[in-house]
Amino acid sequence: MIGRLLSLLVAVLLLAAPAQAAGGGESSDKEGAPTFVRFEPIIVPLFDDTRVAGMMSVTVTLQVPKPEDKDAIEARRIRYIDAFNTALMQLGRLKLDPRRPLDVRLLAAEVQRAADRTHGKPGLKAFVVDASARKL
Repeated sequence: MIGRLLSLLVAVLLLAAPAQAAGGGESSDKEGAPTFVRFEPIIVPLFDDTRVAGMMSVTVTLQVPKPEDKDAIEARRIRYIDAFNTALMQLGRLKLDPRRPLDVRLLAAEVQRAADRTHGKPGLKAFVVDASARKL
């Protein structure tokens, strides 16, 4: 339920800035309007001991502090995807169970850490826009 509420909150934020969300994070002409970079869903396996027990899909959006930073993120897009994938794979192997609701706070914290490491300086805000898991 908390995951749904967080997803709705992020969706409302994205709807409040449709110019940024619609174009994959393009900035608007308005001064001071936030800029978003949306990534495609990252799908990772969830493990129970040594066997795959389920799959998890997570969609991440970054809010960048300045529109100029968007270009730097887009240029390193693959590195961000790799960092998110690695962080989510570790979570899926160690801390998540497909039979239980996803801990969206844990997902958001891991995604934020991965974004901060990849970006190299503070200022990015990472949002988990969508997260779901299903058992196999």
